[in-house]
Amino acid sequence: RRVLLCRWPDDAVAGADDGQCLPVCRALAALDIPLISVRDVMGPVERWNEFMIPHDGHPNARLTSGLAAELAGYLEREKKIK
Repeated sequence: RRVLLCRWPDDAVAGADDGQCLPVCRALAALDIPLISVRDVMGPVERWNEFMIPHDGHPNARLTSGLAAELAGYLEREKKIK
């Protein structure tokens, strides 16, 4: 089974431009593709800069670590189900 790490939300988030992303995310969810949201790790828009390399905009080690923990948790839950 595949898992998709995505930056897209389930719903619109104030301060973020999600108009084009929402239909794609919803379509993937309708196909029963597990989604791990980057935004769940990052929290509110006001905190996003804590997860980015300054003046670059790419994810930093804190975001990578948070996503790795979310993925590990998901895989552990899946293992217990099977």
